[in-house]
Amino acid sequence: MIVASMSTIPERREIFFRLVDRMLKEQTCPVDKLYVCLHRYTALDPSLPQDGKLTYYLGKPDQGPWVRYSIAEKLADEDILITLDDDTIYPINYIEKGISDLSRIGKDAAI
Repeated sequence: MIVASMSTIPERREIFFRLVDRMLKEQTCPVDKLYVCLHRYTALDPSLPQDGKLTYYLGKPDQGPWVRYSIAEKLADEDILITLDDDTIYPINYIEKGISDLSRIGKDAAI
């Protein structure tokens, strides 16, 4: 399974919406699951993008963007974790290229 994880803040809402579309609908190899940590949100916002592949959770005040790596402990050994930044619109072949490079280098690598 290809799992992506990221953090976002309300000020980056517009680009975050675009990023979700890019990762779930536009990638040549879309992710199977996208975990999103909501920083500086006080509650889950129903106007955020909704999709069965999305899982939102509220960030704690002392957490930074590094929290996106914490999802790794919940993954199976064969899963691939992609971490994303909420201020970047990635190329449509970003996931495919990353997986290709990982296959070439070895699954225990970080790229």
